[in-house]
Amino acid sequence: RDVDGAVVDARDGRAIAGARVEMAGQVTRTDAAGEFRLPSVPAGPHVIDVRAGGFVRKLATANVDPDARDVFVLRLDPADATVVAAPGAQTIDREDARQTPGAGGDALVALQGTPGLARPAAGTGALVVWGAAPAETRV
Repeated sequence: RDVDGAVVDARDGRAIAGARVEMAGQVTRTDAAGEFRLPSVPAGPHVIDVRAGGFVRKLATANVDPDARDVFVLRLDPADATVVAAPGAQTIDREDARQTPGAGGDALVALQGTPGLARPAAGTGALVVWGAAPAETRV
């Protein structure tokens, strides 16, 4: 059974494009309208894992009914704090920082393992992007 759905901002209902949706071993991304489709999902209960930059990760349980067309709307809450790092505009929110081994919920510690990034002296809170002047990175 195909599972269709949409990922929206819980504050205002706006579509979230590019959200990562995982269910029953399948992974997809939402389109510009915030919509997704997962083909051939077996009937029964499944966990839906949804992630999008700037939003809190959502885990929800969905029951796929073999006799009905399943459409799920998943509302994501905005993250309290987001740190954006270069290169590649990697985003790490509070939930990612909590799940990064050894980071203890600290976004800077979570980021320091990213290729091209470094922290100079301990305790400064600074982040260095290799090959770029500090004024160019807005870090």
